[in-house]
Amino acid sequence: MGRARQQNAKFYVLCNEEEFDAQKEKINGFQEYGRSLGECLQLNALQAESALTFRYEETEIDKLVPPFFTGNGTQRITAHSAPSIVYR
Repeated sequence: MGRARQQNAKFYVLCNEEEFDAQKEKINGFQEYGRSLGECLQLNALQAESALTFRYEETEIDKLVPPFFTGNGTQRITAHSAPSIVYR
């Protein structure tokens, strides 16, 4: 089976009439699992956000060129990492 990733996407299953009930039950199980997983991830993300600590080790080049931190301070670009970002 494939997957429908966009919100409100349509998902079509082609199967024999004999397999319809089993396939429908399987899809309903996937939907329930997806909802449960989403709720669990949201709860864990909220809890993890408060427990998250950021450790940054300064290198010699960072003393010369200070790193750039994003607005929320969770991501940084250093003189060491900048070339790989530029040449992506």
